[in-house]
Amino acid sequence: IVTSSGEFRMGNHDTRTDATRMAIEAAKRDALEQVATYLESVTEVKDLDVTRDEIRTFTAGVVTVLNQQTSTRLEKGVAIIHVDLTVQADQQEVIQAITALRENESAKVQLASLRTETEQLRLQLDAANQALATALTAEQVQALTLERQQLLNQIQADALVARALTDYAYLTPIKVRQVNDLLLQARQLHPANQHLQAVEQALATKTGPSALPLVVPSPGNAPSASPDVVPAQRSPL
Repeated sequence: IVTSSGEFRMGNHDTRTDATRMAIEAAKRDALEQVATYLESVTEVKDLDVTRDEIRTFTAGVVTVLNQQTSTRLEKGVAIIHVDLTVQADQQEVIQAITALRENESAKVQLASLRTETEQLRLQLDAANQALATALTAEQVQALTLERQQLLNQIQADALVARALTDYAYLTPIKVRQVNDLLLQARQLHPANQHLQAVEQALATKTGPSALPLVVPSPGNAPSASPDVVPAQRSPL
């Protein structure tokens, strides 16, 4: 269990909701680095002869958020959103996931692709933030705000798919429903996610089509992002 934090300084065009989502993403990145650093030192993980990049790739799906706290402070008239996360990565679950993923080439390739895509999306997110800070017209602000929200949705959807892939790699009957739930949430956030179809096809091959969700919620039924609410159950990082 580790604690991490992230902050976002609000500009003239930032909403509290978007600022909180940005702070959460920063806290998640901090948490993943801490977990990777710890796991790199674990003897059992060392024995698996994995690189640091592999540890980051394979463990992103098994790190879960236990608690989230959000606060706001003012510094020289600027509102700063601060998020503290408490996250957990089970050492044995990580070892099990790494072992299973090494034997599942398809899942391993998808996870590596997800990690690369997430890094690219974060770069785009940084660029959108810089552009938004210097936007001059209402049209520019609106377009950049929408772009940033879409990028955040894509990042969160990729995190859900990564968790689904990790669960899929060592699938049990209980995890079938968990994987389906994660994929449904990802589809709600980003219906065009290119990884969804590959994971769903792999799941159907492994468990049969009846294991797949029968109803895909429409985008209009997607849950709204509510970053200030601490989840009652563990949620994927």
